[in-house]
Amino acid sequence: MKTYSFKNVNVIFGVAELTGFADGDDVVTIAPASDGFGKIVGAKGEVTRAMLNDESVAITIKLLQTSSSIPILQNLYLAD
Repeated sequence: MKTYSFKNVNVIFGVAELTGFADGDDVVTIAPASDGFGKIVGAKGEVTRAMLNDESVAITIKLLQTSSSIPILQNLYLAD
C-alpha cells in the first residue's frame, strides 16, 4: 500500500519551482478544457456527435497570498 502526500510533489512552471501553496487536497488540479465530444446540428435538425480535437487542459494552482511564486508567475505572464 502506498500513501500520497503533497509534500513529495514538486510543481515546475517553465524554469521556476513553485512554492507557497495554499492548504487543502486540491492545491493543483488538472481538468480537460472540453468535454471531448460535441454536437453538430444540420439545417433540417439532424444531429451528429463529433469528436473534438481539443486536447488542452486547464491547470489550477492555489497559492498563499504571500507566496514568493506569485511575482514569478506575474513576470512570466507579462513576458508572454
